[in-house]
Amino acid sequence: TKLSVSIDNYRDHLNGTCGCAVEPLCNVTDENGNIVARNMCYYGVIDIDVYGDAGKFLHLIRRMYQVGWKFTAYQSKSSGLHIYFMFRQPESADKVIEMLKKIITTYGLDMLYCDDKHKSKVEYFPMHATEVPGEDGKCVFLPYFNAASGKAMNRMITMDGAYVGLEKALEYIKQNYTTLEEMEETFKKLPYSDAPFCIQMMALTGALNANAGRNKF
Repeated sequence: TKLSVSIDNYRDHLNGTCGCAVEPLCNVTDENGNIVARNMCYYGVIDIDVYGDAGKFLHLIRRMYQVGWKFTAYQSKSSGLHIYFMFRQPESADKVIEMLKKIITTYGLDMLYCDDKHKSKVEYFPMHATEVPGEDGKCVFLPYFNAASGKAMNRMITMDGAYVGLEKALEYIKQNYTTLEEMEETFKKLPYSDAPFCIQMMALTGALNANAGRNKF
């Protein structure tokens, strides 16, 4: 069932009484409540559903910060990774999806993070560029569930691998707002952009360690 999100919903989420999952796809309204733009997003999320120690994502997080991406990363409630790109102003959902898919492909995330049958465990939100009448949206569970107790599991992860509380995370978010135009500029500055795809992917993600050897390569 589709429901509007209220302050009480967020409060319950932070108090740990009822978790809140939100669909990024939305309509933009003016001060009178009139819709001025449809199928927009204030943020986009890359969701990596590979579980375990969040340290396995640290190299990816660090490299993304180092090359200039503006984002915040959170351990998901199931110990995966959520990468949030928060926008300064609403962006068209179809263009947000295109950008998220481009990042996933460039970094080879859909190949690095798979199940035993080599099926990708990477998703993106929004999943759809337009609202489908009569269908529920595809939601992503928000970070900092049960933060009020100090026991939140899905906290933000810094480039140094530290977990931070909600107040500190809000500071990071404010410093890392971005736009699709800025994200496109970051793509142009990525290292090895003139090299074969596999070379760039390994440079960006650290997919091979120093002693991986020729056969692994």
